[in-house]
Amino acid sequence: MLNRLKLVALFLIPIMTVKANDGLINDIKDNLNDCITVKKANEGWFIAPSVGTQIYVGDFDNKTNIGYRFSTAMEGQVGKWITPALAVRLRGTAYRMTGVNAKGKRDAMNMINLSADCMADVMSFIKGVNEERSFTVLPFIGMGSNLNFDWKAACFSFTVGTQALFRVDKRINLF
Repeated sequence: MLNRLKLVALFLIPIMTVKANDGLINDIKDNLNDCITVKKANEGWFIAPSVGTQIYVGDFDNKTNIGYRFSTAMEGQVGKWITPALAVRLRGTAYRMTGVNAKGKRDAMNMINLSADCMADVMSFIKGVNEERSFTVLPFIGMGSNLNFDWKAACFSFTVGTQALFRVDKRINLF
């Protein structure tokens, strides 16, 4: 008998939750309609030069302290917002990767990463499109190539990550 009551409760709770969230579901549908409106060809372009810190994560991380693996990276991006919530970009990052090799000896290499990414504005999907929003979260996924200038080698790379954007001005964001 108790198992049957649990089974009934298991099916009733999601139904009650959906009924209670009818207004929320309608809001989400409205937000999605705003997010999929395609922008004109001359709207939504962006250029983003940047400088920041990156950390190398590799096979032999336990052979050195974390402080040695931090290095400065320069990056440039050019892209277009296809809709108010979806964008594509080409990104290039140049950095000197520092870490250790299999023998525990410190090692450094000059690297460039080139990638094409697709980004989504999560806040626009959740709260609706707002061009004046001061904070937004942008997860991205893409693919490209890593170029090692010291070893004269290249390899395929898969990129995935999240950027948090803080709006400073109409045309300036920090991420």
